[in-house]
Amino acid sequence: MRTPLPAPSAVSCASGASPLQVLECEADPDAVSTMGNRSFERFSSHSLLGVVPQFWMSLLVSFAFAGSVAWADTSDAVLASVPHAKKPGATRYAAGTLRAEDIKTLADAGVRHVIDLTTANETPGFNGRELIERAGMTYASLPIDGKDGLTRENVRAFDALLSAAGEDTTLVHCASANRVGALVALRAAWLHGATPQQAIAEGERWGLKGLRDTVAQQLGAEAKEQ
Repeated sequence: MRTPLPAPSAVSCASGASPLQVLECEADPDAVSTMGNRSFERFSSHSLLGVVPQFWMSLLVSFAFAGSVAWADTSDAVLASVPHAKKPGATRYAAGTLRAEDIKTLADAGVRHVIDLTTANETPGFNGRELIERAGMTYASLPIDGKDGLTRENVRAFDALLSAAGEDTTLVHCASANRVGALVALRAAWLHGATPQQAIAEGERWGLKGLRDTVAQQLGAEAKEQ
């Protein structure tokens, strides 16, 4: 069974807060103080009821902490075991070639969608779509054949896939996350107004390596033309 990702509070907590942090930042100080005073008064009168509120609060905090640790463990498992895995955003992973044993790790970490940038001849005999969909995730294929695949058409298709995923946890992979980073960089510049420097830095966060010069040349040439 897949472990769901904890949802940060939309009202009073910063994005990315753990369940324990959510509990702490949403607590009403006046209510906690009042509860503590009642507990002290009851305890002073030698009543067992005096420690009950504190007991339940401690138990609640313990459960919240355990949940945050479990979420961290599954998230770290992706970074630790999936080849070339990176986590450039709260709900985004980039990675290299997936193996059969990686699919359960992704599902357990709460990944909902997988975008595959590899070409058919890169993983012969490995049916990633079947394994991914059987694990309850969606699968989309956008083959990027090296630098020749870094076209505006493919960048727009990539942007559409990420937009469709919304805030659901999504993994994008190729062989080493290099093509992932290249598409991210071009998307940032071509579709979201980033400067070449900003775009390349964003691509590197996602795994851009060997295609860095190719991306820089594409963005640099366009900058000169403008």
